[in-house]
Amino acid sequence: MRRARETARSAVVVAVLALGLAATAAAQPRAAPVPAPAPADTVLLSLGAAAGAPRPTLSIGERDTLRFGEPFTLTCEFPAGATVLADSVTARADWIAVVAREAEPAPAGASQRVVLTLRPYRPGPFRLAWEGEAVAGPVRRIAGRLDPAAEPLPVRDPRRLPRSWRLAALGLLLVAVAAVLAWLWRRRRRAQPDGIDEPLPLPAWLQAARDLDELLAERLLERGEGRVFLHRLDAAFRRYLAARYRFAALEMTTTEVAVALDALRHPAAVRRAAAGILGRCDALRFAPAAALPADGRALLALVVGEIGERREPLRYTPVPAAVLLESERCWERVQAAVAGGRGGGHA
Repeated sequence: MRRARETARSAVVVAVLALGLAATAAAQPRAAPVPAPAPADTVLLSLGAAAGAPRPTLSIGERDTLRFGEPFTLTCEFPAGATVLADSVTARADWIAVVAREAEPAPAGASQRVVLTLRPYRPGPFRLAWEGEAVAGPVRRIAGRLDPAAEPLPVRDPRRLPRSWRLAALGLLLVAVAAVLAWLWRRRRRAQPDGIDEPLPLPAWLQAARDLDELLAERLLERGEGRVFLHRLDAAFRRYLAARYRFAALEMTTTEVAVALDALRHPAAVRRAAAGILGRCDALRFAPAAALPADGRALLALVVGEIGERREPLRYTPVPAAVLLESERCWERVQAAVAGGRGGGHA
């Protein structure tokens, strides 16, 4: 009897405790279920439209897991009565590209749908958002192109190059040919003159003396061809300037000749004399009236005086004896013609 009473007492205590626990659990408020937190690397696929567009309902028709680079469709369902241009709906994320847009026709009073075709270029989880604010919906994932369970290709041994004495002989022959060509090229380059041993050009007055003597021998002034004489005298003086001061005087105007002489840092007296002679010659030979013989003789005297004042010394330049003798004789005849006031200079 005693054992029975103890058993009954224990059963009553257990029942009282169970009823107490049940009442405590019923008295506590029930909390709403909390969704599982999104992964840390989840990004937002944010969309937007023109200013004033209402907030749509976003939905993806495909499965939750998408593929990297494979297009999928996203539907934007705007409230009834809203008019939104399909071209204004854009994806505002640098890892997504909009492939196509299409606005589904909706009857009056119905909601408007804009379907976007998107191509993702980022693997990992993402959520939909509108104007940067996440919308309700599951977290979706973009999978990579490779299967996660795929194994890398096995590493293979490098292929051995074929051993052949012909290939080795051909390689040695090419190396020998290249060495010979390099030696010949270097020898030829060393044999070419570098300008140090080149002879200096002959003094410019030697050729100018022969040119002026030939001009006087034609007796153009005596025949009344003053304009032709001035043209020939201008060319002879320009050739002298080109040879004496090393610049393209034959291809320049009078002003350009003066600028070139100044740029080459020749004395100011040389620049003034050359510009004065060429300028006077241009004024006479292009004048409407025919040039007088006296003008030609005066200009010839200026040319001879300028050349004679700036003759180069011969001790620095070896001159063949025949050339020097001929030029000296021509120069003496030109000086005699200028001193005697004759245009021809030849009897």
